[in-house]
Amino acid sequence: MISQAFRDMIATLLPTQSEQEVFFASLQEPLKKSFSINRHHDIDFEHNNPEFILTSSPFGKEFPDTVYVDRVDTTLALGKTRQHLTGKFYIQEVAAALPANILKGYLKDLYTLNSQPLTLLDVCAAPGGKTAQLADFLLTHNIPGFVRGNDVETKRLGTRATNIQRCGLYNTLATKLDGSQIGNLYPEFFDAMLVDAPCSGE
Repeated sequence: MISQAFRDMIATLLPTQSEQEVFFASLQEPLKKSFSINRHHDIDFEHNNPEFILTSSPFGKEFPDTVYVDRVDTTLALGKTRQHLTGKFYIQEVAAALPANILKGYLKDLYTLNSQPLTLLDVCAAPGGKTAQLADFLLTHNIPGFVRGNDVETKRLGTRATNIQRCGLYNTLATKLDGSQIGNLYPEFFDAMLVDAPCSGE
């Protein structure tokens, strides 16, 4: 059930009735399953795993590691497949993968410019998907460095640690700090920071 208050707010953003109808109809559609491939585990994942039917996301050529997935046999949940359990991919919505994918586009140039190991910070890291994307990119492209995955939420620390370990990402460090304190604790320390702050979901 979509509240009238939300409908009224959307009407200020999408003034025509047809735009509103398309938008609200899209909210009723099931979300396509998607994941981000951990290339350091399997650089040619598409060829080596024919049981997965992969299609590009709307950002396809720009971000080829995040794909929509379908399977002929879905009797086994995606999270229980051998490939997931061995860390070959991280189940992640396409929209959730965008921030790290955008930052990845700058990392090679950043390393070339500095010629020093990169120190990256994911400020709002739990449950670990963005940290995994960044850490995997460094390993896949032989860029020395590490990713500090930080989050203030205690309940999600275990999930983040499990995901990072499952994906074999040994170039990460997990911390639990208030993000507003990090600049005081580590002034001018990080080469790049990612802040994908928790939102309302709207």
